[in-house]
Amino acid sequence: MAFPGVVLLASHDHELLQTVCNRVIAFQPDGTIVDRIGTYDDYLAWMDSQKIRNEELNMNDRKPLELEECPDCRGTGALCHERGWCVYVECLDCGAHTAYGNTPTRKNRTRQSAAAALWNMGKVIHMRPGE
Repeated sequence: MAFPGVVLLASHDHELLQTVCNRVIAFQPDGTIVDRIGTYDDYLAWMDSQKIRNEELNMNDRKPLELEECPDCRGTGALCHERGWCVYVECLDCGAHTAYGNTPTRKNRTRQSAAAALWNMGKVIHMRPGE
């Protein structure tokens, strides 16, 4: 039995929304209205893709971090990631580096900025014998 009309449903029950709805009209916190054809899971996937896209655009809009010369040997410093679990700056010539900063994501700009600030202030761990 097909129903030719429209039903407006408001619920916090994910399973109900996923089962019943074929269109989602969502009122966002910033006052915008999102109107998507598809299931509730389709809407959530689209919202996630928009969030990732916006984060990538915001990362591209920021000016690059500036690193000064190595405070130990005046070599070139490089921002390094260790498989996404930490970030630090290391000299490509002598190996001096900042402390390792734990980071939950590879795009954590705050940790990158902190590592760059430590490097630029001369707060490095020197790689000399006995240190």
